[in-house]
Amino acid sequence: MIQKIGLKSELFNKVISGQKVATTRLGIKDCHLGRCFFYDHNEKIESVLVEINQIKKVRYRDILYDTKLPILEGYRSRLDFLSALEDIYGDIDPDQEMTVIFFETTR
Repeated sequence: MIQKIGLKSELFNKVISGQKVATTRLGIKDCHLGRCFFYDHNEKIESVLVEINQIKKVRYRDILYDTKLPILEGYRSRLDFLSALEDIYGDIDPDQEMTVIFFETTR
């Protein structure tokens, strides 16, 4: 069975164009390597098939301070990316566990 992960509508074009190659989730998520459908939370856009090729379990402090972690997810700068995480999740404890899912768009 192919796994499914929800995504905001405004991010679909970045996934399709290849600009967005990762998604960061609060907490440890049960996902696995292989095919995955990203679906639109608002059901405005069809699903996009991707291939998950790497999953990293990190702490938020790693995202804050490890500039070598390639997770900008299509944002213009690290600051824009961190701001987007705060908009979604609010204040995040530096010790909070997070899951970074790296993927390639196949459709």
